[in-house]
Amino acid sequence: MKRRSALLLAGAVAVPVVGIGGYVAYSGSTYSQGWRMGQLFKLSNRRSWRRLFMAAGEGELSLGQDSSRAQWAGADGQPVQNPWLFSASVEQIARYEPLLGHSVAVRYHQLQKKLTAFHGDTDYRIDEIVPVGAGRAPVGACAVSGRGARSSGTRIGRIVKSTVKGTLIKTHECTVQVGNSGNVFLEMSVPNEAMHDCATASLLSGQPVAISYVENIISNPLNRDTNYEIVGIRPVES
Repeated sequence: MKRRSALLLAGAVAVPVVGIGGYVAYSGSTYSQGWRMGQLFKLSNRRSWRRLFMAAGEGELSLGQDSSRAQWAGADGQPVQNPWLFSASVEQIARYEPLLGHSVAVRYHQLQKKLTAFHGDTDYRIDEIVPVGAGRAPVGACAVSGRGARSSGTRIGRIVKSTVKGTLIKTHECTVQVGNSGNVFLEMSVPNEAMHDCATASLLSGQPVAISYVENIISNPLNRDTNYEIVGIRPVES
Protein backbone atom coordinates (compact mmCIF):
# COMPACT_ATOMS: atom_id res chain seq x y z
CA MET A 1 0.00 0.00 0.00
CA LYS A 2 2.81 2.37 0.93
CA ARG A 3 4.63 1.51 -2.30
CA ARG A 4 1.52 2.23 -4.35
CA SER A 5 1.05 5.57 -2.60
CA ALA A 6 4.68 6.46 -3.25
CA LEU A 7 4.29 5.63 -6.95
CA LEU A 8 1.12 7.70 -7.20
CA LEU A 9 2.85 10.63 -5.48
CA ALA A 10 5.86 10.32 -7.78
CA GLY A 11 3.56 10.26 -10.80
CA ALA A 12 1.63 13.26 -9.57
CA VAL A 13 4.88 15.21 -9.26
CA ALA A 14 6.46 13.95 -12.49
CA VAL A 15 3.56 14.75 -14.82
CA PRO A 16 3.47 18.53 -14.20
CA VAL A 17 7.28 18.72 -14.13
CA VAL A 18 7.55 16.98 -17.51
CA GLY A 19 4.70 19.12 -18.85
CA ILE A 20 6.32 22.36 -17.73
CA GLY A 21 9.72 21.23 -19.02
CA GLY A 22 8.20 20.34 -22.39
CA TYR A 23 6.43 23.69 -22.65
CA VAL A 24 9.61 25.58 -21.80
CA ALA A 25 11.54 23.59 -24.43
CA TYR A 26 8.82 24.23 -27.01
CA SER A 27 8.71 27.96 -26.22
CA GLY A 28 12.46 28.27 -26.62
CA SER A 29 12.59 26.47 -29.96
CA THR A 30 12.80 28.35 -33.25
CA TYR A 31 9.65 29.04 -35.27
CA SER A 32 11.29 31.08 -38.02
CA GLN A 33 14.73 32.35 -38.97
CA GLY A 34 16.05 34.58 -41.68
CA TRP A 35 17.00 38.15 -42.61
CA ARG A 36 15.31 41.54 -42.64
CA MET A 37 16.66 44.66 -44.33
CA GLY A 38 16.15 48.36 -43.67
CA GLN A 39 17.40 51.38 -41.78
CA LEU A 40 18.50 50.77 -38.20
CA PHE A 41 17.20 53.76 -36.27
CA LYS A 42 16.80 52.67 -32.65
CA LEU A 43 18.81 50.64 -30.14
CA SER A 44 18.23 50.85 -26.41
CA ASN A 45 18.71 49.09 -23.10
CA ARG A 46 15.57 48.77 -21.01
CA ARG A 47 14.88 47.75 -17.43
CA SER A 48 11.51 46.88 -15.93
CA TRP A 49 9.97 45.21 -12.92
CA ARG A 50 9.14 42.22 -15.14
CA ARG A 51 12.85 41.61 -15.57
CA LEU A 52 13.54 42.14 -11.88
CA PHE A 53 15.57 45.20 -12.88
CA MET A 54 17.65 43.22 -15.38
CA ALA A 55 18.54 45.13 -18.55
CA ALA A 56 17.70 43.79 -22.00
CA GLY A 57 18.22 45.34 -25.40
CA GLU A 58 15.51 46.43 -27.83
CA GLY A 59 15.75 47.75 -31.36
CA GLU A 60 13.71 49.02 -34.29
CA LEU A 61 14.32 48.57 -38.01
CA SER A 62 12.48 50.64 -40.62
CA LEU A 63 11.99 48.13 -43.44
CA GLY A 64 13.33 48.90 -46.89
CA GLN A 65 14.20 52.38 -48.09
CA ASP A 66 12.45 55.64 -47.18
CA SER A 67 9.51 53.94 -45.44
CA SER A 68 7.51 55.15 -42.47
CA ARG A 69 5.23 53.65 -39.84
CA ALA A 70 2.69 51.31 -41.40
CA GLN A 71 0.72 48.14 -40.76
CA TRP A 72 -0.65 45.49 -43.11
CA ALA A 73 -2.05 41.97 -42.99
CA GLY A 74 0.55 39.23 -43.33
CA ALA A 75 0.15 35.99 -45.27
CA ASP A 76 -1.33 34.33 -42.16
CA GLY A 77 -3.80 37.15 -41.63
CA GLN A 78 -1.92 38.48 -38.61
CA PRO A 79 -0.97 42.18 -38.53
CA VAL A 80 2.58 43.05 -39.58
CA GLN A 81 4.04 46.38 -38.57
CA ASN A 82 6.77 48.69 -39.77
CA PRO A 83 9.08 49.41 -38.03
CA TRP A 84 10.01 45.87 -37.07
CA LEU A 85 10.77 45.45 -33.37
CA PHE A 86 13.40 43.01 -32.09
CA SER A 87 15.22 42.11 -28.88
CA ALA A 88 18.94 41.70 -28.25
CA SER A 89 21.47 41.36 -25.48
CA VAL A 90 23.09 44.36 -23.84
CA GLU A 91 26.39 43.35 -25.44
CA GLN A 92 24.81 43.27 -28.91
CA ILE A 93 23.32 46.74 -28.43
CA ALA A 94 26.78 48.15 -27.66
CA ARG A 95 28.39 46.23 -30.55
CA TYR A 96 25.96 47.41 -33.22
CA GLU A 97 25.42 51.01 -32.07
CA PRO A 98 27.87 52.34 -34.74
CA LEU A 99 25.44 51.05 -37.43
CA LEU A 100 22.59 53.34 -36.29
CA GLY A 101 21.23 55.37 -39.19
CA HIS A 102 22.68 52.99 -41.80
CA SER A 103 21.03 50.50 -44.14
CA VAL A 104 21.63 47.08 -42.63
CA ALA A 105 20.54 43.46 -42.81
CA VAL A 106 19.54 41.75 -39.55
CA ARG A 107 19.82 37.98 -39.19
CA TYR A 108 17.37 36.76 -36.57
CA HIS A 109 15.44 33.82 -35.19
CA GLN A 110 11.90 33.88 -33.82
CA LEU A 111 10.89 31.87 -30.77
CA GLN A 112 7.81 29.69 -30.85
CA LYS A 113 6.50 31.72 -27.92
CA LYS A 114 8.04 34.38 -25.73
CA LEU A 115 7.91 32.69 -22.31
CA THR A 116 9.09 35.59 -20.17
CA ALA A 117 10.16 39.21 -20.54
CA PHE A 118 13.49 38.56 -18.81
CA HIS A 119 15.44 38.62 -22.08
CA GLY A 120 13.38 41.00 -24.20
CA ASP A 121 9.98 42.40 -25.05
CA THR A 122 9.60 40.53 -28.35
CA ASP A 123 9.91 36.92 -29.54
CA TYR A 124 12.51 38.00 -32.14
CA ARG A 125 16.18 37.58 -31.19
CA ILE A 126 18.98 38.94 -33.36
CA ASP A 127 22.00 36.85 -34.33
CA GLU A 128 23.97 39.50 -36.22
CA ILE A 129 23.65 42.84 -38.01
CA VAL A 130 25.67 43.63 -41.14
CA PRO A 131 25.78 46.64 -43.49
CA VAL A 132 24.12 46.02 -46.86
CA GLY A 133 26.23 46.36 -49.98
CA ALA A 134 25.87 46.02 -53.73
CA GLY A 135 28.72 43.50 -53.72
CA ARG A 136 26.48 40.98 -51.97
CA ALA A 137 24.00 40.83 -54.87
CA PRO A 138 23.63 37.50 -56.71
CA VAL A 139 25.59 37.22 -59.95
CA GLY A 140 23.13 37.21 -62.85
CA ALA A 141 19.51 36.18 -62.69
CA CYS A 142 17.82 33.35 -60.78
CA ALA A 143 14.86 31.52 -62.28
CA VAL A 144 12.70 28.43 -61.84
CA SER A 145 9.80 27.11 -63.89
CA GLY A 146 6.32 28.12 -62.76
CA ARG A 147 2.84 28.61 -64.11
CA GLY A 148 0.15 30.68 -62.49
CA ALA A 149 -3.49 29.67 -62.58
CA ARG A 150 -4.60 33.29 -62.22
CA SER A 151 -1.87 35.69 -63.40
CA SER A 152 1.84 36.26 -63.84
CA GLY A 153 4.06 39.31 -64.13
CA THR A 154 7.09 41.23 -62.91
CA ARG A 155 7.42 43.78 -60.12
CA ILE A 156 10.31 46.08 -59.27
CA GLY A 157 11.14 46.36 -55.60
CA ARG A 158 13.44 45.49 -52.73
CA ILE A 159 13.35 42.22 -50.85
CA VAL A 160 13.15 43.29 -47.20
CA LYS A 161 12.46 39.92 -45.56
CA SER A 162 13.65 36.43 -46.43
CA THR A 163 12.70 33.73 -43.94
CA VAL A 164 12.16 30.03 -43.35
CA LYS A 165 9.18 29.51 -41.03
CA GLY A 166 6.93 26.83 -39.61
CA THR A 167 6.69 24.36 -36.73
CA LEU A 168 6.45 20.99 -38.46
CA ILE A 169 6.34 22.01 -42.12
CA LYS A 170 8.83 24.70 -43.14
CA THR A 171 8.09 27.18 -45.92
CA HIS A 172 10.21 29.89 -47.56
CA GLU A 173 8.65 33.35 -47.50
CA CYS A 174 9.61 36.89 -48.55
CA THR A 175 8.35 40.43 -48.10
CA VAL A 176 8.90 42.85 -50.98
CA GLN A 177 8.89 46.64 -50.74
CA VAL A 178 7.19 47.45 -54.03
CA GLY A 179 8.84 50.26 -55.98
CA ASN A 180 11.94 52.16 -54.95
CA SER A 181 10.60 53.39 -51.60
CA GLY A 182 7.44 53.90 -49.55
CA ASN A 183 4.98 51.79 -47.57
CA VAL A 184 3.66 49.31 -50.13
CA PHE A 185 4.74 45.84 -49.01
CA LEU A 186 3.77 42.53 -50.59
CA GLU A 187 4.04 39.08 -49.02
CA MET A 188 5.33 36.46 -51.50
CA SER A 189 6.40 32.82 -51.26
CA VAL A 190 9.53 31.13 -52.58
CA PRO A 191 9.33 27.67 -54.19
CA ASN A 192 12.66 26.18 -53.13
CA GLU A 193 15.89 26.68 -51.22
CA ALA A 194 17.90 27.81 -54.27
CA MET A 195 15.50 30.68 -54.94
CA HIS A 196 15.46 31.45 -51.21
CA ASP A 197 19.27 31.81 -51.29
CA CYS A 198 18.97 34.15 -54.28
CA ALA A 199 16.34 36.23 -52.47
CA THR A 200 18.56 36.43 -49.39
CA ALA A 201 21.54 37.59 -51.47
CA SER A 202 19.35 40.26 -53.06
CA LEU A 203 18.24 41.39 -49.60
CA LEU A 204 21.85 41.63 -48.40
CA SER A 205 22.68 43.84 -51.37
CA GLY A 206 19.98 46.36 -50.49
CA GLN A 207 19.46 46.93 -54.20
CA PRO A 208 16.19 46.95 -56.20
CA VAL A 209 15.49 43.81 -58.23
CA ALA A 210 13.00 42.69 -60.85
CA ILE A 211 10.85 39.92 -59.36
CA SER A 212 9.01 37.61 -61.73
CA TYR A 213 6.05 35.84 -60.14
CA VAL A 214 2.99 33.72 -60.75
CA GLU A 215 -0.25 34.13 -58.83
CA ASN A 216 -2.40 31.11 -58.05
CA ILE A 217 -6.08 31.10 -57.15
CA ILE A 218 -5.35 29.25 -53.91
CA SER A 219 -2.13 28.50 -52.06
CA ASN A 220 -0.84 25.09 -51.05
CA PRO A 221 -0.36 25.35 -47.25
CA LEU A 222 2.21 22.55 -47.35
CA ASN A 223 4.77 24.58 -49.29
CA ARG A 224 3.79 28.25 -49.18
CA ASP A 225 1.84 30.83 -47.18
CA THR A 226 0.71 33.07 -50.05
CA ASN A 227 -0.83 32.85 -53.52
CA TYR A 228 2.24 34.56 -55.00
CA GLU A 229 5.22 32.42 -55.98
CA ILE A 230 8.55 34.01 -56.96
CA VAL A 231 9.91 32.33 -60.10
CA GLY A 232 12.67 34.78 -61.04
CA ILE A 233 14.92 37.48 -59.58
CA ARG A 234 17.29 39.69 -61.56
CA PRO A 235 19.20 42.88 -60.66
CA VAL A 236 18.10 46.24 -62.06
CA GLU A 237 19.74 49.63 -62.13
CA SER A 238 18.96 51.85 -59.12
